[in-house]
Amino acid sequence: MLRAPAAMNGVVLLGPCQIGKTTLLAQAVQRLLDERVEPKSILYVSLAEPAYIGLTPEEVVRLFLAMHGHGPAAPLTVLLDGIEYLPGWEAHLATLIDLFPATRFCASGSVAPKPGVGRWIEYLLPPLSFAEFVDLTHRTDQLFERGTRKLRGIAALNRVFVEYLNLGGFPAPLFDDTVRDGMEGFAAGDIVARALLHDGPSVYGIADPAELKQLLASLARDPGAEVSVEALSQQLRIAKNTVRKYLDYLEASFLTRRVHRVDGEARRFQRATHFKVYLTNSSLRAALFGAVDERSEAIEGVAQSAYFAELFRSASGADTFYARWDGGEIAAVGLDPAGQHVRHASEIRWDDGIVETAETALRPLLDFCKRMGIGATTVTTKTARLDRTIDGIEIGFWPLAQLVYEIARIKFERQAATG
Repeated sequence: MLRAPAAMNGVVLLGPCQIGKTTLLAQAVQRLLDERVEPKSILYVSLAEPAYIGLTPEEVVRLFLAMHGHGPAAPLTVLLDGIEYLPGWEAHLATLIDLFPATRFCASGSVAPKPGVGRWIEYLLPPLSFAEFVDLTHRTDQLFERGTRKLRGIAALNRVFVEYLNLGGFPAPLFDDTVRDGMEGFAAGDIVARALLHDGPSVYGIADPAELKQLLASLARDPGAEVSVEALSQQLRIAKNTVRKYLDYLEASFLTRRVHRVDGEARRFQRATHFKVYLTNSSLRAALFGAVDERSEAIEGVAQSAYFAELFRSASGADTFYARWDGGEIAAVGLDPAGQHVRHASEIRWDDGIVETAETALRPLLDFCKRMGIGATTVTTKTARLDRTIDGIEIGFWPLAQLVYEIARIKFERQAATG
């Protein structure tokens, strides 16, 4: 069960819609009951229910206290599910923590709190990683030799990877065949509609959810394409300030992430106008435009989203950029937090031809590595796995699906080891 440190009695569980937050809260309740905690000391409230409209969380808690004869100092556990449905929920939760210091509060939400607000611990429940997807579908031993983790064949892994790209990181399709068979309707109705129609207006004051969906569709059609607020505003005929607000909301609701640009010397722009947007869950693209396959024109951008989603899971994801200058472009550049040192530079492709044309096609990457003093780099492919040295730069060519799996597996195993 999620627990707050001794000095705090508040936990906020965050993550996109349908990622399993309500299930986790239900499991927490069951664990409390298994530990013989008195049922009358546990309050679960779904704030999405119409019955709670017009009531503050404080009023709900006080009604519960009165119903069961508890005093205000009673040691309770209160679980507030769907807290994004409560406008200004950060202030309400802070008030509850102050008024009921003996009570443990756990809230779940699909929209991140405003920065700098709150005296609670936040946990992010992200979409399932590719490694978790493989493990939960019981295909690890089919794809890898037991004990050695050696890949049996890249073709089989790519087939599973494409399935992952279309189903995304949602748990429900893995365990419910009806959801799996109707994945597009599930994602479009339960994910996109809930995030864009229910949460946005109440939290960010979004007056036109149809415009917001239009923006998401534009970004999801070609994930990873370079865009600007100016261009999006002209294309969609939406005011620039509104576009900025929508972009902020899409990130706050864990649907997209922006990757910002640096120049050929890895310097950030004082006035950055261009950026790229990746989906945090690739199945959003399938929900809006249909499933992709290995030959789809959109497969590279969707697969890149899966790669960047793994980077976003870690603190280093905030320090990931792309580089573009007159002489070329690099898909992923990792800087140290101070932005003074380049940690890595990688080219993310779904293409085996890059191996044969490496000396010319990768010239911007190789020159960038030399300027930045980087001796090794990674370039992804569709199926090719080999190592080469060109102009003194060591290049590891990795199938994109295998690299995404390995990054996710290492994190997955570390988390399992630490509990």
